[in-house]
Amino acid sequence: MKKIMLLLLPVLLMSLLYINMPEMVQILSTNSAFQEVSNTVAPSEAQGGPAADVQAAQGEISVEAFPKRKTDKDDTERIQRAVDYCLENNKDLLFPSGGSYTVRQVDIEAGLRIVGYGATVTLADYQPKATRMFTTQNRKWESAEDSEYLIIEGLTLDGNCWNQGEFMNYEKEHQFGIFFSGSLEKKGMLRGRVINCRFQNWCADGVHVYTNADVAVIGCSSINCFRGGIVASGSPSNVQITDFVGEKGTFGNAMDIEIDTPGKVNLTIDAMQAYCNIDIEMPEGSVATVADLTVVGGITKVYGFKNEISVSDSNIGQLDVIN
Repeated sequence: MKKIMLLLLPVLLMSLLYINMPEMVQILSTNSAFQEVSNTVAPSEAQGGPAADVQAAQGEISVEAFPKRKTDKDDTERIQRAVDYCLENNKDLLFPSGGSYTVRQVDIEAGLRIVGYGATVTLADYQPKATRMFTTQNRKWESAEDSEYLIIEGLTLDGNCWNQGEFMNYEKEHQFGIFFSGSLEKKGMLRGRVINCRFQNWCADGVHVYTNADVAVIGCSSINCFRGGIVASGSPSNVQITDFVGEKGTFGNAMDIEIDTPGKVNLTIDAMQAYCNIDIEMPEGSVATVADLTVVGGITKVYGFKNEISVSDSNIGQLDVIN
């Protein structure tokens, strides 16, 4: 009997191996795909390999799927690769909670959504005066129609002002966290949404709205932003602010609307708390609609206002009108 069992043992083992072969092949294939992403190239360069669709079901991909290369100075290059991949493949870009990244300047454009609840992106040390962490300046929307939304959500953007050199006399006045600018060649506006983001320690501005841009800032906060957590300087533009808190820090303003280009601006504020100054200066013919604005410990400055402005349910504190 023992001899018969010994003779049958190899047959039984082969049968079990054959039955479980598909599962084993799948496991080996999956391990191989992840190894390819982590050790060699980013998904955008995998030429359609299995790694490219690891998170396809969720419609997003993590920035961690784009490893840092030896030639990369910091996280800028791999984040740029991730941005380009997401635009090409209609994916949202995810910054994992707890992640910390150092960048110089990343080009973004309409149609992109970046989500990063619990993640922090910090500007690299000693960047030039006109560095914009996330910017559309090199990829401006130009169309007769308004763009798809460019959305940045949940990130903390740190300007690292203490490691940028002198800035209190406007030496770094064009360093921004996010820069929205559309082309003036055609009427279609660049549409943007900044949702639940925090801007801190900027030598100039947190989020900056420039020409031909329609931007809503929703549920955000700022502290230590020299010119302002929210700044607009170009027109035509629409700026909508909802549930914003400008905290009192060592320096800086909550908001600075200071338009230096011709064209009308529409400013809408719906629920804003400012514990530092806000400034409003807009071209003639512009419209400002303000509701539920509270300014505590700061000054509300209005410059040369020859426009339509309505204020309701607000406590604007000390008002300084300068003609």
